[in-house]
Amino acid sequence: MFGNIIPYNQSAKTGKTNVFFFTTVDWYFASHRLHLAETLISQGYNVFLLSNYSESKDQIEKKGIKAIDFYTPQSSLSIVDGLNIFRIINLIIKFKPTIIHSIALKPLLLTALISPLFPQIKFIHAISGFGSSFAKNHNKTKLKTILKFKIIQLILNSRNNAVIVQNKSDYKILSKYIEQQRLHLIRGSGVDTNKFKSVPQPIKISELKVIKVLFPSRLIWEKGIKYYAESAKILTKKYPNLFQFDIAGRLYPANKYCLTTEDMKVLEQQYPVKWLGNLQSMFQQYLNYQIVCLPSFYNEGVPRVLIEAASCGIPCVTTDHPGCNDIIIHNYNGKIVPIKNAQAIANAIEEIIFNDQFYLKLSQNARKRVIENFSSQLINEATISLYHSALAPISPLLKTQTNLDTSNEQCFQRFVPRNLASEKKCNSPPGRG
Repeated sequence: MFGNIIPYNQSAKTGKTNVFFFTTVDWYFASHRLHLAETLISQGYNVFLLSNYSESKDQIEKKGIKAIDFYTPQSSLSIVDGLNIFRIINLIIKFKPTIIHSIALKPLLLTALISPLFPQIKFIHAISGFGSSFAKNHNKTKLKTILKFKIIQLILNSRNNAVIVQNKSDYKILSKYIEQQRLHLIRGSGVDTNKFKSVPQPIKISELKVIKVLFPSRLIWEKGIKYYAESAKILTKKYPNLFQFDIAGRLYPANKYCLTTEDMKVLEQQYPVKWLGNLQSMFQQYLNYQIVCLPSFYNEGVPRVLIEAASCGIPCVTTDHPGCNDIIIHNYNGKIVPIKNAQAIANAIEEIIFNDQFYLKLSQNARKRVIENFSSQLINEATISLYHSALAPISPLLKTQTNLDTSNEQCFQRFVPRNLASEKKCNSPPGRG
């Protein structure tokens, strides 16, 4: 409804609206947000990306995005971050963006702190899960994170800020700090369902000589890699030569709970798994596998690898954990198991591969659910709809109430591709309601 509104600060040279994206690593933007940036450019926006550039700068610039090298430590706040605040201010003055879209907690903190200085700019903060900060047994880190939210919650509740979360659990957590009209649920970054197409599956999976299972993820302990390896050991012992268990993922030293190269060597020595390294063109890799497994207890947003695999029609085994259980519905498009339970993972894989009709049902429903809820087209439409709402002029009579002011349920209906309340109810795993 706000598509024809011209923002105050269009580029003087081009007449286009300037949008800043701000994230800590370029490869994450290339894999998760590039399609959104391309869509914005096709609609006439100028797009800039502030990021640490290490491996994806050429790919990003070829899409017409203006790359600005911006070193941001991924660790806790430091003197460098203090200097970065002044640098962001200078960039805002120079390029006059209408919207600043920060991705992850560090960019959120930095841009939120300066947002009161620029009331004419809409600051949109996307939180793709809380990561290790909110993991169990990391109480000190959790406490520090909560304190950070206490400090910035007044700023985030100002009328030129909006926060996007990716799953129902994070929405519930942040609703204690952020007003409903500032908080929006948009489930992930979406995947291109034309690119991640259904893979040809055998008519009878139970007749395959080798069942290939893939763990595709950054190599962080909390992603459940140890329990995946233990389930591989259980099944290989029970069914010699039937399974192939692979791991595809990058080392991630920025996370203090990451695995090292040495850890991966030990894992391969002790368990029947093979590390393939950090694979490119994942849509081609999925062609080789019958099951994808992510037994995560990491605080996910929504794990993109599960959406990619499901878009390819591959049944997934994952955990009853926020983000994971937003994508996979037990016995509908995959299997849900308790966290940190290798035997449950093994049992779930067994149930899938020895029931041909069940496998086919999971495969078909997997792709259907992605098309209806997680396609990049739907997610981009929801995000750009939020941008357009952000560009609407705010009447001074409304004060703190804006055009984004909706009830909890209305908020879900407006910015989520499909109303959560209308989702298909399916069989729940043992112990779930």
